[in-house]
Amino acid sequence: MDSEILGYVVYVTTKITAYASWCYLGVRLFDPARTQLAGIAAIYGFARFLLGLVAGIGIFLAALEMNNATRIADVPLGILEGGVVPVGRPFC
Repeated sequence: MDSEILGYVVYVTTKITAYASWCYLGVRLFDPARTQLAGIAAIYGFARFLLGLVAGIGIFLAALEMNNATRIADVPLGILEGGVVPVGRPFC
């Protein structure tokens, strides 16, 4: 059980690090005058992670009411999260 928890910790840490790195690049490219690039990128990366977590929990709860709906709902949500959200740039 300890290795399972460690796996989750490594997964979450890797995902937040990847999001923060991507946000660092976005902040550096689109707002070069900003100071504290790493700090704001970490905040944006964590916010992006929370957005995905809340959306995933929402899909899970919605799927409890439907039969096998996670695959149907997950693809449009992934497109929304990965495509529309960065265009509006609330999280990078």
